[in-house]
Amino acid sequence: MRYYRFAAECETKRAKNPAIMRNRKGFSCSFTLLRTFLSVSVFLLLFLFLSALFPAPVQVRAAETDAGQNGQQTAWYSEYTDYVLGQGYMSELSPGDFGAEEPVTRAMLTEVLFRMWGGTYDRNLPQGTFSDVDESEWFSEALSWAYDSGIIRGAGGKFDPQSPVDRETAAVMIQRASPLLGIQPASDWSFSIDYTDLEDISEWAVDGIAYCSVCGIMSGDPDGSFAPGRMITRAEAAAVIWRIDNGLRGQDVMTG
Repeated sequence: MRYYRFAAECETKRAKNPAIMRNRKGFSCSFTLLRTFLSVSVFLLLFLFLSALFPAPVQVRAAETDAGQNGQQTAWYSEYTDYVLGQGYMSELSPGDFGAEEPVTRAMLTEVLFRMWGGTYDRNLPQGTFSDVDESEWFSEALSWAYDSGIIRGAGGKFDPQSPVDRETAAVMIQRASPLLGIQPASDWSFSIDYTDLEDISEWAVDGIAYCSVCGIMSGDPDGSFAPGRMITRAEAAAVIWRIDNGLRGQDVMTG
């Protein structure tokens, strides 16, 4: 009410004093802006009040809502991890925990390839082959097989069993193991790779990466890179194993 009383008083003063009339237009504009400000403020307060009463529904990414018939969420790797567990190629890190995002170590990948081959080997490593491996290690039998088969060579007299395996090392180990796993190229093969990060690929790994690429065992990232130095996770390893078992073993792989 005081705004309107103030306006009426101004009108009376303008009628008595012509000098005030020169400012009438400015006063009217100021009063109009004031009313607009009050209207907007009331609207915003009403909007905030209603928003608090009726919050908008939360949007969930489609990748996180891949649910089965039982309503439980499933991950992209579930089929692969279920397969390797069922085949006995890999084990859970703890009850109910596969450790999908954990890195694969050199000992793990050696053991996996050994189990895919058959899992029985009666020859021990020559004493002192690797200074950091004891004969009682859980992977010692697999390591003996991999060493005798030329899959593992070590470096500086060490196996480094707990070291994570990067993608280029995994590709080389798989290529070396492929004849033992029943993956046979139909003929001599050659394949050029055109990944965007070729300069990051070690020279000793080029053939292994090319082989795994042409066989469909491993592929690059959506951006066209291979990421040779990135650690391979247990979920990724499970996917690789699934591809080998379901489409490559016992068949000639046509390459060109």
